[in-house]
Amino acid sequence: MEIVMRFSSVLGLVLLALVGATPPALRAQQAAPAAQAVTPTAPDAQLTAFAKAFVEVGRVRDSFEAQLAMLKNKTLDHQAELRVQMREKVAEAIQRNGLTAEVYRRVEYSITVDDLRRAAFDQALTALDGAQG
Repeated sequence: MEIVMRFSSVLGLVLLALVGATPPALRAQQAAPAAQAVTPTAPDAQLTAFAKAFVEVGRVRDSFEAQLAMLKNKTLDHQAELRVQMREKVAEAIQRNGLTAEVYRRVEYSITVDDLRRAAFDQALTALDGAQG
């Protein structure tokens, strides 16, 4: 009899899950992360410089990717030369914004693993977009 009761309890939970009903305890657990919304802090100077460099690096890469895709540039030697030029322009864009390549990579990593840092980065990008638009 006890086995039948356990089976019916498990079966009931499975059926609840299948039809989309969520037990109250589970709803409370799911609501907890939503209540912990990420509140961004104001971007610091380094993050603002990174955001500027990030936008500029994106433009450089887009430009060179377009050149690399052109039929006239499809030789191995020309592709290699364009890639060297692209790396140089990316390095210049990073340095122009007051960062080293190492700092740029460190900040880039930090915004991928830290939700608050990512939110502050998004805020810095939005501010840049508003200032340029």
